[in-house]
Amino acid sequence: METISFISCVSDEGLYKQCLAHIHQLIVPQETRIETIPIRGAKSMTEGYNQGKKKSNGRFKVYLHQDAFIINPTFLFDLLYLFETNPRLGLFGVIGSIKLPSHGMWWNTPITNKVGKIIEARETFSQTSCTEATYMYEKAEAVDGLLLATQYDIDWLERFNGWHFYDVSQCLLFQQHGYDVGVAHQVCPWVIHYCKKSTMANYYEALPDFQAWREEQNC
Repeated sequence: METISFISCVSDEGLYKQCLAHIHQLIVPQETRIETIPIRGAKSMTEGYNQGKKKSNGRFKVYLHQDAFIINPTFLFDLLYLFETNPRLGLFGVIGSIKLPSHGMWWNTPITNKVGKIIEARETFSQTSCTEATYMYEKAEAVDGLLLATQYDIDWLERFNGWHFYDVSQCLLFQQHGYDVGVAHQVCPWVIHYCKKSTMANYYEALPDFQAWREEQNC
């Protein structure tokens, strides 16, 4: 029996309830089970995700924002197909950048460098579409942390002890370990990001440390 673990840092029970409702409507393949692991009271995203990783029983893990709602009913089939067909693919998401800019902000780059698609709910619902990922995934240096699926375990860097740069640093770590990072091919968006409460608080304060780490790692 294969287990797929959904791990989320939870600070808003209403949003997480909606997140769970979408997880539980997914079609579950035979010989597969899902588990949901909420981490409450985490000091940072990296600390919370490391806690969730230790509690997980699954080889496959989906690190998911509490405000990310999966609307692709066959997501679990797609995940298994992607990973079982591509053993080199260590991590995938739904939107990101082919090359990570030197400043570290993956979204602040020309549209031709961005790949994937999502539906965002801010003032209204809108679809954000970038370059289409090739079949089955487009290799990317950075993937947005709203959904990060993995088939191998690498510790999250608790050096990043807030709520930023956990995602791009993890993408770079997977590549350092020789794995591909990718954005999945989606005919239609797989995820709604209900990001009405998203914030850039402390982002720019954390940026110099990420840039310093990236220089240390030469990546």
